[in-house]
Amino acid sequence: MPLTASTGPLGPRPAGRLNVELDPPTGSVILWDPVPQRIRGFVGGEAVVDSDRAVLLHEGGHLPVYYFPVGDVRMDLLEPTSKSTHCPHKGDASYWSIRVGDCVVENAAWS
Repeated sequence: MPLTASTGPLGPRPAGRLNVELDPPTGSVILWDPVPQRIRGFVGGEAVVDSDRAVLLHEGGHLPVYYFPVGDVRMDLLEPTSKSTHCPHKGDASYWSIRVGDCVVENAAWS
């Protein structure tokens, strides 16, 4: 169950209760959760990320997302795109697509 989506404990409609009050000024909760396991991601049979330093981001209203240190990502397989976004909590993000041979995953990575 995601912590910050749907009925998760930090979501918009929690099914349970916490033993503390959370009232963030932004109306959103962000939890960075270190991942002790090794995480690897593949596209077209090619390893794009291999990390034992990942964190799992739980953000109010969203499903959890893995974040990886740049040094653990095969940047040579990433191509910048024109997409950019802004989050009041995390700041500005630029996006990259992953290309392995003829296989392209659009806007798959951001920083």
